[in-house]
Amino acid sequence: MSTTKDDSDDVGLGILLFLTIVFISLKMSNKIDWSWVWVFAPLWSVAALIVFFYLVALIFGFITRTKLV
Repeated sequence: MSTTKDDSDDVGLGILLFLTIVFISLKMSNKIDWSWVWVFAPLWSVAALIVFFYLVALIFGFITRTKLV
């Protein structure tokens, strides 16, 4: 077991954080006329994907369980 951290794990979060900072700076400088919801979309989209996959797994598990009984 290695105790060193793999740098590739942080790449996704780094890109999302970079996009969020770019969108905030563009919004604050009036270069884009987006809603704040879309400016922060890189952050909440990850949470939405996690919830989506959790619900799909939950539904799939429920369907397969009811077929076995």
